Amino acid sequence: MKINSLNGGILFFYFLLIASVSAAQTSGIEGYISNEQGEKLGFATIYIRNIESGTTTNSEGYFQVKLNPGKYDIVFQYLGYQTLVKFIQVENQFQELNIILSPISYELSEVSVRADKEDPAYTIMRKAIAKSDYHRQQLNSYSARVYIKGSGRLLDSPFFLRKRIAKEGIDSTTAFTSESITDIEYIRPNTYKQNVISIRSSGNDNNTSPNEFIFGSFYEPKINDAISPLSPRAFAYYRFKYMGSFVDRGYTINMIKVIPKSKGDNLFSGDLFITDDLYSIYSFDLSTQTYGINLNLKLIYGPVNEKVWMPINYQFKFEASIMGFDVVYDYLAVVSDYKIEINPDLDHHFELIDENIEADKAEDLESKKEVAKENPLDAFNGEEELTRKQLNKIVKEYEKQELAESNSKNITLITDLKIDSLASKKDPDYWNSVRPVPLTNFEVNGYQKLDSIAEVDKKEAMKDSLKNNKEFQWFDIFLGGGYSLGKKHHLKIDNMLGQINYNTVDGFYFGYKMAYDYSLSDKNKLSFIPKVRYATSRKAWTGGLKIDYGFGKALRRGNVFIDGGRFTSQINGDDPISEYNNVFTTLVLKQNFMKIYEKNYILAGFQKQISDKVDFKIQSELSERRSLKNTSDFTFFNWDNREFGSNNPNNIEMGDTDFPVNQAWISEFEINYRPWLKFTIKNGKKKVVENSSPEFGLSYVKGIATDFSIIDFDRLQLSYKQKIKVGAGSVLSLNVKIGSTFNNSNMTFVDYEHFMGNRSPFETNDPVASYRLLPYYDYSTNDEYLVGHLHYHFRKFLLTQIALVRFAGLGENLFVNYLGTNNSGNYTELGYGIDNIFRIFRIEGILSFQDGKFIDSGLRIGISTVIDFN
Repeated sequence: MKINSLNGGILFFYFLLIASVSAAQTSGIEGYISNEQGEKLGFATIYIRNIESGTTTNSEGYFQVKLNPGKYDIVFQYLGYQTLVKFIQVENQFQELNIILSPISYELSEVSVRADKEDPAYTIMRKAIAKSDYHRQQLNSYSARVYIKGSGRLLDSPFFLRKRIAKEGIDSTTAFTSESITDIEYIRPNTYKQNVISIRSSGNDNNTSPNEFIFGSFYEPKINDAISPLSPRAFAYYRFKYMGSFVDRGYTINMIKVIPKSKGDNLFSGDLFITDDLYSIYSFDLSTQTYGINLNLKLIYGPVNEKVWMPINYQFKFEASIMGFDVVYDYLAVVSDYKIEINPDLDHHFELIDENIEADKAEDLESKKEVAKENPLDAFNGEEELTRKQLNKIVKEYEKQELAESNSKNITLITDLKIDSLASKKDPDYWNSVRPVPLTNFEVNGYQKLDSIAEVDKKEAMKDSLKNNKEFQWFDIFLGGGYSLGKKHHLKIDNMLGQINYNTVDGFYFGYKMAYDYSLSDKNKLSFIPKVRYATSRKAWTGGLKIDYGFGKALRRGNVFIDGGRFTSQINGDDPISEYNNVFTTLVLKQNFMKIYEKNYILAGFQKQISDKVDFKIQSELSERRSLKNTSDFTFFNWDNREFGSNNPNNIEMGDTDFPVNQAWISEFEINYRPWLKFTIKNGKKKVVENSSPEFGLSYVKGIATDFSIIDFDRLQLSYKQKIKVGAGSVLSLNVKIGSTFNNSNMTFVDYEHFMGNRSPFETNDPVASYRLLPYYDYSTNDEYLVGHLHYHFRKFLLTQIALVRFAGLGENLFVNYLGTNNSGNYTELGYGIDNIFRIFRIEGILSFQDGKFIDSGLRIGISTVIDFN
């Protein structure tokens, strides 16, 4: 009986526990949020102040919030509507709560309607901009939980692909869905940690993830490369208009219309709401675009402390129309469970004075207290008022002091991402229990459909994987591919069809190349790269083998290599004309620009990044070199006024550029230094912030005279290059080289300093390191030289003054190229280009001059510089 009584007691407590859990899971509030006309308000914010947590309605205006029984202080909020606060008693069940929000009635300042006064938006924005750095430093840390839901759809596609796309199961309902729950943590000044608790995804987001916005700060001067309305330079890009104010929970909120001075990429337009007194963000509805991708952002902030407002609701919409494909991606993010730590150094309340409005008062305040560089925070003591200038100086000096004491001065961002091992294995019941925003029927159907497509894709991927591990098929020899031969072995065969080319020396020639990689460890790899080529016209086989050993971790990577064989090379070893380009000009235009020679060689070298900012390379080559003659005059079109040129190029300095068979021993040393390089750190791995520092280079080339080698020369070169992003979407690029062959005792034309010329209609080289009209070898030299390239990519210049042109993603370029040698006559090119045509191409018009006199003009087609710069 005692045992039975015990069992009965256990059962009683078990059922009691089940009942309590059940009650906890089935209590809360649910309903719809509508406006006074009965229209449902999708993605309205619901924030529970007692527990600093919240959610939103779904796209149909429906919400469901699970809450334990008790009293709650709940805030209902939607852009453009009055905030409603409800005090709710939650019982042991869900209770229906339908909310009706009324539109905001804005009060206009008297100043705003007087034509003789400055729009009050400007003093509000001056103060908000002055406080942006303060707000970024206001918190030592915070943590929160973020729920993100995303979906993407293909709205339209080229007519000739629609049947194929439909066959793949993709339609205009949903092609991508995802949702995730992530715990985030921020530690001042630049550390963000993410721990993904659960994630579910079907389809491809095509790099539209909003994480960069969510795990960042909208008080930064730039938001994903777009100029923020709170940037110190905002007044150069925007006009602001005061639209009125309203009161929400005791805070006065100012509505500011953000108007770009010139519409186009990387500028925002829309509505920005700023709290009075605190001058922090209340909410905003802003849109921008970049290269044809339109982005709308809607954010709502909430007071998590009487002095601190933080984002609680994000909405993102990406829309793009590219090459006939129209796509749209929508994301919703809800942030809850905030825990913050205020920076005690900046925990002060003060009134901000605008010098433009209260000049006498500002002058009096600044005369009374000067901000000391040694102790800038002392300026806060006992002060209830500060000018914008004083606040800026306090925060800047404070940041400088902290940076000086920091061990990571060159680190701009530190991120740490962890994904729970079970994050992607949660079942639908789990998601139903934790999802803060209910799914619509449309979304439920989308998940079911995409889950079935994903299962089919998974099976196809398994089949493909099995195929890759099979023995070679006979056609692999010609079509190539990559093959895994085990955990440490990998073989890659280049497509043979892509190595069929033509020039006037070899005629048609066929190449074959493969690479075998053996991974010695995670960081060390040994590669064998054989290549072979057959020239049909001169009936010659050439080939070689390169062995490369790569070692070391990122930013300390090194390579030891040895390469040898018999092969042809362009006289300019930097390959000013590509093989494909030369095939076109030779067979179609009857112009053989490529000039080549043959060598038997063995080359050994070593390159290493010896620090974060310094890398070097050293190599030495022994070779026997011979000039080659044309052996073929085949062409598709026989232009009567054109003849193929000799394989010995023209050169003003040397005259006859032919050379006898000779032996050479040439060694090179190169070192590059980027002194102000910045880095980010992701999961403990350091990564370079591109274009964060200029690069200075030094190189030395020595032709060594011995019993084997007759070549004897010395050449020293200094170089400088830099890319600078200027404002919204403009890029200034510089590339300068100065050098001298100070010993030219014995050189062939191959050993001269050559330059990146071009006479082809296509420009395939670096646009900031090559000429457009320069003859390939006319000005090659064995003396002093100066090379200069300046390239400016405009967001707005001539055609781009037209908003529709900018919205199409087009840009404009101006560039200047200069070459100074003893015989070049101050050769200069001036060029103008229309960039990013169809997101891929650019067209350039160029004029060339010598000593200021016009000598030539031309048009060139190339790849968009936007692809290079971004």
